[in-house]
Amino acid sequence: MLTGFDTDTKTANFRIYVNPLVNWVWIGFVFLAIGTFICLIPQGLVDLVSGRPKSALGRAADVAGLLLIVGALLAPMVAAARADDEPPLRVAQAGPPAEHADAEVRARGQPPTTRAGRTATGPTRPPPRS
Repeated sequence: MLTGFDTDTKTANFRIYVNPLVNWVWIGFVFLAIGTFICLIPQGLVDLVSGRPKSALGRAADVAGLLLIVGALLAPMVAAARADDEPPLRVAQAGPPAEHADAEVRARGQPPTTRAGRTATGPTRPPPRS
């Protein structure tokens, strides 16, 4: 989001929001899409392709194979989640963001105010009596 632009020096200020947990939303969508695809496979086709294991060793091999496939699918996601060891990217800024009306207000000789009705130096109160 552009927060300020100085036409004299041709510099701009940007505010960037980084939401690292959004990746989990995309991962959840992938699981949802895979589950939907599996549910759309006709049961007759599944029965033709898959044979039933005859022994306990065959069933254990099926479970082990399934765990290996799931682990192979999740390993890159875990590696990407742990890849935040690099220092954050430093972005040069021209200065604090300025409101477009600040220049007009300063030209009139008045301090800029915020939305709460306070000046940039503090609340708008009368000076204390001495």
